[in-house]
Amino acid sequence: MQRIEKEFKDMTSKDSLYIIGRDSNDLFKWNAMIQGPDGSPYAGGMFSIDIKFLKNYPFSAPKFTFKTLIYHPNISSEGSICLDILKDNWDPPLIVEKVLLSITSLLADPNQMLLLCRYWRAL
Repeated sequence: MQRIEKEFKDMTSKDSLYIIGRDSNDLFKWNAMIQGPDGSPYAGGMFSIDIKFLKNYPFSAPKFTFKTLIYHPNISSEGSICLDILKDNWDPPLIVEKVLLSITSLLADPNQMLLLCRYWRAL
């Protein structure tokens, strides 16, 4: 829980690329707002993402889910994100801000491994 609290303070106490909020009753539930990256079809858009931490964070990845409807080959209609660091390549030193940066990069440059994403979405 200390790690989650520290990350939240770090992201809200400095100029961050992201707007972060959290459920006042549950430290394990956050909401992030990200901007669509310049030069992408999402430029100028604002997108809401729910973040849910598991009890064993940072040893397991938080669950990131788009709440804003978005059409993207690596994001399911339910908002699930096909990103390796949120599945098999999670590493405990990763922090929420770096994951959000990866998601922003994914919006600008979709992963072309669509079959893998379709398989992952079915899980």
